[in-house]
Amino acid sequence: MIPEWLTESQDIRVLGYPMNQNRLAVPAWSYAMEKLPPMRIVELGSYNGGFTICLGLHAKIMGCRVYSWDVCKCPTEGWEVTADFLNVKFFQADVFANEASVARLITMPGCTFLLCDNGNKIKEFNTFSKYLKSGDVIGGHDYATDYWKAGSEINIESVAAAVAEHKLQRWMPEVFDLAGWLVYRKA
Repeated sequence: MIPEWLTESQDIRVLGYPMNQNRLAVPAWSYAMEKLPPMRIVELGSYNGGFTICLGLHAKIMGCRVYSWDVCKCPTEGWEVTADFLNVKFFQADVFANEASVARLITMPGCTFLLCDNGNKIKEFNTFSKYLKSGDVIGGHDYATDYWKAGSEINIESVAAAVAEHKLQRWMPEVFDLAGWLVYRKA
């Protein structure tokens, strides 16, 4: 059996790219792209860019763009050519200091997937959910169900007010719960 989550502090490598995701995150988001093709993916929190590059592989085939924001330099050195080929754009900036720029991407025509995986997932979710259009998707990483509790950084209660205010509905929990993502879609 392939381990879904490594408990040591080492990275998981999917398609050879290290990332701080469990092994189900890439196929879960790939499946989501098949079910509801986005025009763009806006990722808040790149880490080293491995997960972003993997998303970019499927996004490239679909004609979708990926935009990723982090305060750290990204992608990992040597991946710039791959990122350019995949139409993945990395921004080194604080998302809260650049709220208008992030909001502009989210509000562009077509479906947006907004992935909150930076230093404060709850604040990201609660801040940027107001920019979602009908049909857009928002997800927060490091969500723990009863299956595993360690490492939980976001939960249903912490985003409940934004969910109610912006008319968000849980989306594909049977897929995303095991991948460690709390995902909603705007009605």
